[in-house]
Amino acid sequence: MSDAQIVAQVQSDLAEVPSREGSITTRAAKASADPRVMRAVIGVLAEHNLFFIDSKTNAASVGEDTARQMGVPTAARDVFLDNRADVAYSEAAALCGGRDPQRTGSAIRDRAPAPDDFWRQSAR
Repeated sequence: MSDAQIVAQVQSDLAEVPSREGSITTRAAKASADPRVMRAVIGVLAEHNLFFIDSKTNAASVGEDTARQMGVPTAARDVFLDNRADVAYSEAAALCGGRDPQRTGSAIRDRAPAPDDFWRQSAR
């Protein structure tokens, strides 16, 4: 995609969620490692005064660094809650958050919705 196409897509996506306060890279692992793509995406977020959360689904992600360089409020997730289809594992991960929020002041937990979401299945 060209930069213009990326900008148009992000603008369209943001228009579908009028009450949004920020954006997170949950299913954009390949794109999150491409500095050109992330500059285009985060540029749109900057125009809308939105924050950016990097899910770190790709160890090579440049999202958090790009956002910081562009002056966009940013952070990265500490722990995924759904990387294993195991309710006990996810509950424990939710409690610890990957770091001690009392010591650090925050913890970001990431959970991607899915049609076969095991959380919903376990509640049946």
